[in-house]
Amino acid sequence: MATEPVPPPAKEPSRHTDPWRWLQILVIPVTTLIIGQYASSWQEKESARRTYAEMMNRREEAESALRKDMFQTTILPFLERKTDDIEANVLRLELLASNFHDSLDMSPLFKDVYRTLSARHREGSEELMRRLTFSAQEVVRRQVDAIREASTVRTDMVDLEALKQGPVALFGDQALNLPGNIGVPRTFRVEILSHDPQRKEFLVRLTVWNAGSPPVMELQTKAFHLGPFDFPLIDNTRLAGGDRVALTFDGAAEDVAQIMLIYFPGSRASMKDKQYYEDMAGDLLRIEQRNRDKSQPAK
Repeated sequence: MATEPVPPPAKEPSRHTDPWRWLQILVIPVTTLIIGQYASSWQEKESARRTYAEMMNRREEAESALRKDMFQTTILPFLERKTDDIEANVLRLELLASNFHDSLDMSPLFKDVYRTLSARHREGSEELMRRLTFSAQEVVRRQVDAIREASTVRTDMVDLEALKQGPVALFGDQALNLPGNIGVPRTFRVEILSHDPQRKEFLVRLTVWNAGSPPVMELQTKAFHLGPFDFPLIDNTRLAGGDRVALTFDGAAEDVAQIMLIYFPGSRASMKDKQYYEDMAGDLLRIEQRNRDKSQPAK
């Protein structure tokens, strides 16, 4: 009986000549390991970011609660007239000035306490008035320092003896522009009309010109009082395009007085003084144009 021939066994593919097998053995585990490490690292970073954000939110909530309690504790006695202790009122104003100088218009409180002290004529009133003026000037200094980088600041002196002969004009010969602004500069003419030594205030008038060719008057204010309790972030004049100009006075006038002019963008105004939407859009367009001009190579 003839036997059928046994077919030869199939040849196994050589391990040395199958690159796909080596690719599966080496690349897939390594890729899985890399992806796993990347995902783990991303999860750790995301967890850290969430933890940090949560901690910052809790911190802000705690600070807000503290500031709210402090505000109520210090402001309510003024509004409800619960106390006649003028020294305590000065201390409350100092606390308010230290913690709410950028968001609260404290000028009426300062002026009210100052008027009360001026009418008392008691021992210690002069010292309290000095403390009040010093606290107000610290607020002015902090506010000016906060916006100085984006502002144009000028100072000038008023001779009080010369003022008795008639109005004194300041700053009128200076064409000013904001840092980084290539638009038409402005000139600011400040007329010092009179001085009240009892209230330590000046009566002033402000005129603003666009320093083009020819110059064009932008605005002229009515005469207003300028004293040591006028704060630039709060008490300022709105200009075209949303820019602001403010005047400050150091309150230490005897023979001469220093007047400071602060010209700054509306984006740096206080939180209570919101910009108009069109002014904000104009600021963004100007910033975009300035960045585009800087990115272009010089010819």
